[in-house]
Amino acid sequence: IDSSHYPAFHQLEGVRLFPKDEMKGADGLSGDDWVASPECKVIGDDLKEVLEGLMDSLFGETEKKWSEDYFPFTTPSYELEIKYEGEWLEVLGCGVVHEEVLAMADRSDRRGWAFGLGLERLAMILFEIPDIRLFWTDDERFHSQFKE
Repeated sequence: IDSSHYPAFHQLEGVRLFPKDEMKGADGLSGDDWVASPECKVIGDDLKEVLEGLMDSLFGETEKKWSEDYFPFTTPSYELEIKYEGEWLEVLGCGVVHEEVLAMADRSDRRGWAFGLGLERLAMILFEIPDIRLFWTDDERFHSQFKE
């Protein structure tokens, strides 16, 4: 536990499932064949476009960079960083949802993407909150700033 790490957090998650007719070419593909398919690329490109738009809405137009990452429920998986006040900040993880995950949700007939965004981290950036531990205090001086 320190000013930027805490064992509990809140996460906003988003998912988009594509219409079946847009993914017809991927029928029967799995594993490496699926990841190498044009349909998987379409999903990954859409994911990046949507999340870059979200970052521009939240932070204004800013430089972004994507890096490959590992998350257990997506392949390929990515991490998005933005340049904010001269520094690179990791803002979210995302990727193309594994076929197994969709099957467990009884959606094996669909393909799509998902992302997760830590809300405390986002609030810390947007409201210049210096220490994540403040969210978990009873300090009314801190909490009263966020009441209407």
